[in-house]
Amino acid sequence: MRRIKPVVAAAAVAMGLLASPLAAGSANAATTYTWSYINRCATVAGSGNHDCFELGAHSTYSQSQVWINGSVYCHIISGSVKITWCGVGGGNGTGALNIGDNFTFSGVTGLYERMNLFAGGNVDYGGDGPGCSTYGSNSDTRGITNWWNGAMECEYPGAPY
Repeated sequence: MRRIKPVVAAAAVAMGLLASPLAAGSANAATTYTWSYINRCATVAGSGNHDCFELGAHSTYSQSQVWINGSVYCHIISGSVKITWCGVGGGNGTGALNIGDNFTFSGVTGLYERMNLFAGGNVDYGGDGPGCSTYGSNSDTRGITNWWNGAMECEYPGAPY
């Protein structure tokens, strides 16, 4: 009888009826799935456009690490935006994941936006929102007359995933 119990328990774990002891250990890591994004916009003199795009990513974080889920997304919202690079800049699996893009607005080249997603969540870094900071092109030069953020959410646990 003693030999049958472990065999039955192993079969139950294999069928998903009981949690594996190994899975219980990883569950203690307390990870959270998130969706973070920023919408950046500007006007360029003479173009008549509101050039806007969205930079974002799904991620998972714990108290000490953050990982990307899938890939970084860069969507054109309006105007004459061209995305020339969109991806992970570094830090996957560390305390700060860096994502970003390089882009042009109505022919103005050499522009960029970066977002750092931080492990630990629910900490406001630099006033941008819980768990992130952003930086990038923001000067009214070379024809750009106004910059603004259309929307922003950082480390947003309740977002559709």
